[in-house]
Amino acid sequence: MLPAWSPDGKQLAITRSDAKGRRQIWIIGVDGSGEQQLTTEGLNHCPTFSPKGGKIAYWSGDERGFGQVWVMRSDGTQKRQLTYPRKNQYTPDGSSANAPAWFFSEQIAYWAGIEHRYGQIWTMNPDGSNQKQLTDEPEPASSDNPTWSPDGKKILFDTQRRKRPEIWVMNSDGSDERVLVSNLSVIPMRTSWQPVFSVESSNKPDSSDGK
Repeated sequence: MLPAWSPDGKQLAITRSDAKGRRQIWIIGVDGSGEQQLTTEGLNHCPTFSPKGGKIAYWSGDERGFGQVWVMRSDGTQKRQLTYPRKNQYTPDGSSANAPAWFFSEQIAYWAGIEHRYGQIWTMNPDGSNQKQLTDEPEPASSDNPTWSPDGKKILFDTQRRKRPEIWVMNSDGSDERVLVSNLSVIPMRTSWQPVFSVESSNKPDSSDGK
């Protein structure tokens, strides 16, 4: 899994296996110092820092691949589940959520679906409220790996809705979907934007709503 940079550029959140072979989330300084394991139970990956770096959203689940989006302080404390399974016709266990991406303090974009099929892109507030479905993929296609544009107006995602891996873009409200890259030979990992503007930083800590 890809590492996540802290907003101040001093730390990385990484995923690696523990002694039992289960994926866990760690943070480490960019110089290799200050290594700290943040999760210990179940399987955990896809960490993403909050805008001020005080919190980390991540996926937590089991060996079957069923899991949800959680959030914790960047020191590993105050873990809290944000999404919950939705019962549906495909599995009695309900849906899974994955691949969270945090835009500034306003919203988290994530994937929710069944076994990486029938999946859609959703957004929610940092406290788990106001969950909204953005994409409406036909079965058995799936939208995955959402990535915010630097200004928060667009979301990149990958999909196989046309029977082959492609990268698409849409407005942050789910409108105006269009293909950017087609005919890919493999399913891409999470894509990224090249920043084209600067943002004034603040030393204020994250509040309870992620700001």
